Amino acid sequence: MSTPSSRNALRSLKRELTFAYFRIVFFVYRQLFASLSRFHEKYIVESTRRKQWFYRAKFPVFREPHFIGEVPAVTAADSALAQVVQHYWLRLRSKVPSDQTVWTLEFQGAEDLVQQLEATDTQRLALMLNGMFHSSYIQGIAHGFRHTAMPSSRLQVPVVVEDRLISLAEYLGVVAAETIEQGICGLAMKNGLEPVVAAIERSLGFSLSFPENFGASGIKVGNRVITQRQAEHVYTACRLAASWRQFGGARTGLAITEIGAGYGGLCLWIHRVFGQQLRKYYIIDLPWVNVFQSYFLKKVFGDAAVAFWNDDAEKIEAATIVVCSSETAEAFLRDQPDSDIYLNQDSLPEMPEAVARNYLQWVAGKAGALFFSYQQENGHSVGRAGQSNVHELMLAVPAMQLQCRNLSWTRDGYTEETYRVA
Repeated sequence: MSTPSSRNALRSLKRELTFAYFRIVFFVYRQLFASLSRFHEKYIVESTRRKQWFYRAKFPVFREPHFIGEVPAVTAADSALAQVVQHYWLRLRSKVPSDQTVWTLEFQGAEDLVQQLEATDTQRLALMLNGMFHSSYIQGIAHGFRHTAMPSSRLQVPVVVEDRLISLAEYLGVVAAETIEQGICGLAMKNGLEPVVAAIERSLGFSLSFPENFGASGIKVGNRVITQRQAEHVYTACRLAASWRQFGGARTGLAITEIGAGYGGLCLWIHRVFGQQLRKYYIIDLPWVNVFQSYFLKKVFGDAAVAFWNDDAEKIEAATIVVCSSETAEAFLRDQPDSDIYLNQDSLPEMPEAVARNYLQWVAGKAGALFFSYQQENGHSVGRAGQSNVHELMLAVPAMQLQCRNLSWTRDGYTEETYRVA
């Protein structure tokens, strides 16, 4: 016959066994992730918000195959555009700033692109630019050559794209936001990814398909190609529009200035989201980045829609998008009407701190404007280059008044902040 003391001992033993079980499970998971880390593949898991989908989703998830695009053949129009961007490059006096931190030509593997810009073969240059999404020079801006060079991309890219598409759908309210505490895990994928993407498109009023004439890689949902950074760009454009409605106003004819625009992806989706509200879009970036971002945007919107800061006044006036060199942007934009919105996604922390501070002080002089910042705040060093925390830099800019601060729906650890310039 059991006694109270024996029953207590049994309960104590069960608790210890349960505790031991969880310690073992935790140990196994730690060893698994440590192994991934040693092989530099931990990003497959760490980059997703839905880590629970890996082990308890009730429906098929992360099943989309990795799609590799093909670099398109060069057309006569491509060669003509390559000649236009090359002409811009050759007119620049200062082409490679000395204070780029991680964005050096060597770090990015962009020396071949620059050499081709200095050569005479525009067809060869056009081929390099058509293949930007397969290149090394676009790394850190898009997945680039890693699609084929890293075996883990076959798993990582579809996982990241699917995870961020579901996050975008949750933000838009076209699927229910999932909680790991209760409910069915992976319910948004009950009928696959196609209905989710279709619901996002109905909500936004435009297709999510990436422009076809670049051979971009990612996944295919129906007949759409969706790239790794795309859902986050669309999400950022939506959040920017929401901030403008809340803190800016309802007027149209807006001018936006983006500091550090990558290949032009965010610019593309901001144009889709804002539509006729948008009058002018200025881009400030490193000269060699200007080259491929202008080529991308000219192929998407047309040659006449994209001007350079050193074009003649008529071209600049007629264009919707004006691409500016970081070395000359402040002087050029001094003669242009101030923008209603200034924004930066991802790149301010990667600039030298003095350069980032200069940009923030410059925006602080634009009374009444909004500044939208979407960043990580980890302060992680890349090689020998440290990264700054934009929120902390803002503490030294009293004219920038914080209106709201939120965590991103699409990417863990990223913050989005809206400031108004007093």
